[in-house]
Amino acid sequence: MKRGFFDNVSLGGPVGTVAADVARIAKEGGEMGLHLNTLKCELIAHQVFTAIDERFGSSLRVDVHNASLLGAPLFHGAELDKS
Repeated sequence: MKRGFFDNVSLGGPVGTVAADVARIAKEGGEMGLHLNTLKCELIAHQVFTAIDERFGSSLRVDVHNASLLGAPLFHGAELDKS
């Protein structure tokens, strides 16, 4: 039995590029017996961003003002104000 996990992978760029990267991770991970859990994934984008690609699955949507990475705020806003 093989066990493994990808943890804290961050992707960025144009929607099509990120969606293609997510699809590749899911495909190649699946070939190794790893499965991307989109319920635990976050899509960080401005509220006005509406062009969501179906390859993001059921990823949790997070506004940039509430985004953090490993506990560190990424942008000015509510998350930074907590510090």
